[in-house]
Amino acid sequence: MRFILFINLLLVTFFGWSQSPQYWEKHGDEQKSNSNWPGAFEAYQRAFEMDSSVFERRYKLAEMAYEMREDPLAIQLFQSLVKIDQGKIHPTSYFYLGQLMQRNARYDEVVFYVKKFKQKSKGKKEFSEEGKMAEWLLNAAQWAMDQVPVDSIQWSDFAFQTPEGEGQPYWERDSIYYSTWQHSEWKMMKTDSAQKEVKSLGESWNDYPVLHMVSYKDGNWGVGKADDGHSVLLHRSVNATQWEMDAAMNVSDAMSSMPFMAEWNGVVYLLFSSNRDGGVGGQDIWLSRYTEGEWGKPFNAGVINTAWDEIEPRFIQGQLYFSSNGHLGFGEFDVFKVSGSPGAWGTPVNLGLPINSCKNDIGFDVLKVEDGERWLLGSSRKDNGCCQDIFVYQWFKKQGVEIDTIPLVYKRIQQWLPLKLYFHNDEPNPNSWDTLTQWTFTECQISYLDKEPTYIQQFNGDLAAQEDWESFKDVELVKNFNRLQSIMVVLENRLMLRDTITLVVRGFASPLADGKYNKNLTSRRIESLRNEIKKFRNGALVPYLDSTLFIQAIPYGESNSKKVSDDKKNQKQSVYSSSARLERRIEIEAIEWRTH
Repeated sequence: MRFILFINLLLVTFFGWSQSPQYWEKHGDEQKSNSNWPGAFEAYQRAFEMDSSVFERRYKLAEMAYEMREDPLAIQLFQSLVKIDQGKIHPTSYFYLGQLMQRNARYDEVVFYVKKFKQKSKGKKEFSEEGKMAEWLLNAAQWAMDQVPVDSIQWSDFAFQTPEGEGQPYWERDSIYYSTWQHSEWKMMKTDSAQKEVKSLGESWNDYPVLHMVSYKDGNWGVGKADDGHSVLLHRSVNATQWEMDAAMNVSDAMSSMPFMAEWNGVVYLLFSSNRDGGVGGQDIWLSRYTEGEWGKPFNAGVINTAWDEIEPRFIQGQLYFSSNGHLGFGEFDVFKVSGSPGAWGTPVNLGLPINSCKNDIGFDVLKVEDGERWLLGSSRKDNGCCQDIFVYQWFKKQGVEIDTIPLVYKRIQQWLPLKLYFHNDEPNPNSWDTLTQWTFTECQISYLDKEPTYIQQFNGDLAAQEDWESFKDVELVKNFNRLQSIMVVLENRLMLRDTITLVVRGFASPLADGKYNKNLTSRRIESLRNEIKKFRNGALVPYLDSTLFIQAIPYGESNSKKVSDDKKNQKQSVYSSSARLERRIEIEAIEWRTH
């Protein structure tokens, strides 16, 4: 009986542990070590749902959410991590947030988080690689914020759209060739420009579909999959029926794919992408020269390649087009073009908006039509960026085609709303029943930040409270103040184009004073925003106020929060606490546009 009881106890212990958060976390670690991101993500999720209090478990789940492109969850988790430890344990949390903000086009937040990472990792050699990329992220974010869309390029429609995805489109006369993901593998497809007939090309090698087929006078080139899983370049001569792996173009333990034909100065080249040894870094563009009926030994394209990846080379109208995540861009892969020729390249140029986006833009081609050009683009800009779709754009020869660019501008600002702007207690104009003020919001911010020593003194050495203040200052005060300045720049540009704009602004106060006083106080706070707008660029917006620029003020007064103390004798809680700070604010909750 004792033996049976002992066995039962072991079974209970085992099965109990197998359903524990520790079990699922260990399982996640194993899956991560095998680069099985979906398995690791699912396991970490289970562990976190059982017990979310373990700091390292939260970090592991955040990493896998990033890898699985579950960006809202990843952002939420990393933001909670930096709030907990202020980057002391994992300064890379700030770095991840910078990357997440880039692939969501929140470029001002890229700057904020990357600078915080640099500050927290300063002097720590273990973060040297992230430090190098941090500089690149900063430069790319500053570049992206300065870009505007090209009006002569209009989005036309989706060429194809399925749940699994299509990509790598290119024209062959008026037919479109592309790859589609079906039944867990890529297949090569063809359709006419009107997309009335779609068919599979059905070519195969090594029991796998042949992809990305291009032609030249001596035969065809394509991409196949070798036994080791690497992609390889295939060739089939004019009279042959079977594909063969080209030994001269491929090397062992490396990928070679995405072939395309080009001609410079009467010399024909085979372009392709490969991560073989001898490159600049990652996947590079390589070339093989065709002379006297033979293809020469591949050589690296040189200066157009970066330490990251350059893929999908295309030769279009005398220029080389390719996708890169190493040149300055909007995020992940962008499409670039470069003039010149092998050995004498110019400077790569980003195709800009609206062709590129913050997600992967891979594969670009052009078809000339009567009124301009039709541009094909493979992009994962939809949804969470997991899957490629094919987009069609129209470029018009006639410049100055009128396009409403407000949605592009508004989309960026919309991500910031409601924009919360915070105030110190009873400011502006303390001890006043006035509804108006001469203070600008800038003056309110300066007054707030000047009181930082007083706030810190109230914490009485509480490091957690002090770190919470630092986070509030950086994220809520400084960052949102900078966003307000950016919004006013956009307002000026749109008002000059005769738009009518309304800012819907709601005001809040903590419950320290009575209701009527607080309503007047929130009116003064909204008025400080109006004064800020009046002072912007020496009055640049004043001519538009109350004619085409309106402020819809909603002085809400005291909030209904039950978490905020109204005890005047306990100012540590009613004035200086985190909950009280968050109540003293105005919010730009909406921006309404009307164009002419």
